[in-house]
Amino acid sequence: MDIYSGAVLFSLIVYSVTMCVILITIYVQPYQEITGTLTAGGGINWLGGESLLVLAGPVVVLPTAWIAWRHDPQILLAEVRQSSVYLYSPISRAGTGMVRRKSVQRAKARATGSEFLAGDPGLHHGPTPPYSPFCKDDAKRIIDATFNLMSQTGIGFDPVARLMDRLGDAGCDVSPEGLVKFPIELIERSLDTVAKSVRLWNRDGSTSIVIDNQHTWFIPGMTCIKVYDEETGEARDSNREDLATVTRVSDALRNIDAVCVSCKNVEESNIHGEIDEFSVLAENTTKPLMYLCEFAESLGVVIDMAAAIRGGPKELVDKPYFMHCVTPLPLYYAKSHIDQLIEAVEAGSAGHCWHRDNRRCYGSDYHRGMPCAFPGDRSDRNRLVANHSRGFLLYRLIRCKFHGGGDGSDRSTFSIGHG
Repeated sequence: MDIYSGAVLFSLIVYSVTMCVILITIYVQPYQEITGTLTAGGGINWLGGESLLVLAGPVVVLPTAWIAWRHDPQILLAEVRQSSVYLYSPISRAGTGMVRRKSVQRAKARATGSEFLAGDPGLHHGPTPPYSPFCKDDAKRIIDATFNLMSQTGIGFDPVARLMDRLGDAGCDVSPEGLVKFPIELIERSLDTVAKSVRLWNRDGSTSIVIDNQHTWFIPGMTCIKVYDEETGEARDSNREDLATVTRVSDALRNIDAVCVSCKNVEESNIHGEIDEFSVLAENTTKPLMYLCEFAESLGVVIDMAAAIRGGPKELVDKPYFMHCVTPLPLYYAKSHIDQLIEAVEAGSAGHCWHRDNRRCYGSDYHRGMPCAFPGDRSDRNRLVANHSRGFLLYRLIRCKFHGGGDGSDRSTFSIGHG
């Protein structure tokens, strides 16, 4: 134990014990005298609620201080300070606990060399630990199993000719029925050239959210087909007015960061209805959007609509307005999803390109665009990773077909979504 750490631990012990003695003297004993709860001999009733509350301070603080010193004296000093204030201050318990907790969070961030960024409410990197449910060995096993699944078992596709030709040219083993096996080297190269972040802008292009592994955002979703009627309370098919209402509520809630197609217009479950759903979103919220559809033709029209709202194709490239969500089945790509992916690539990516030195630039050949997300099946981790990997790989291969590249210098904006 160095001198500083020892001083921190000793100070916490002295502070905890001293506060306990002071509160017993000026709070517990007078309180029990007034309420008549002293023992028969006039001593303090140690089983009273106020006594137990005061004694709980050292019980909580001292073990926490020891654990804190073992981990990081600065972080745990802040943690113990929070515990002490909460235990000894009825005011903090009543109304200011949240403010104090935020103060402690900021102290933790400073101790770990990171700070909360003003105006960046979605940032979790630094203030909180990264989301990492698996140890490195388990993560490697999942990735290795995924690579084996894609290279040995294969992924199913509807045999769309232009895609099958492209996959074959890239070195994949393509069967006439659409079963494709991907070389591991191709998988790794494709994943390496996918962008690690994308910025999504609101309707007027004044603010944005960064979609990456350092931020957490909340988006209500997605495509419900039933709602509870506001007047009768009975479940019924959702309609255009329901989508507009949910979108306006989402727009008004500060804790909602972007908006998607929360419910469907069931009566118009066709191309026209899908296009109109984007119109409803744009009319009823100024927040960034997430869109999904069944028909690639709908996506093409929506891209044109977004460009018109932004002020032109180039403006949409500079500030993407919506993120398109592709939702394939586990280990299988239907023609509708293949066509959407090709439509997105032909339209040009979102325009934010990331080179190996992580500097952002704009590609002059991108005339339209939006980011894309590839949600996956949560039920099987290997299939989930395979879903994302195949989506990114397809994007890279198709992009090489229409825009060239593929050497890793281009980092076009696609992002991962988990549904």
